[in-house]
Amino acid sequence: MRSNGFEVIDLGGGRSMAKFMRDLYRMPDKVEAVLDVIQKYTIESLR
Repeated sequence: MRSNGFEVIDLGGGRSMAKFMRDLYRMPDKVEAVLDVIQKYTIESLR
């Protein structure tokens, strides 16, 4: 399955773009940690 990257913002459902942007502003470390996990999983699934 190919990914365009935009579904990462959804993070499993329930986060709008506005809420995601607010999260980036209020808690960038947590957002980065989640995106790191998603990246690791995505890379492993491509092998």
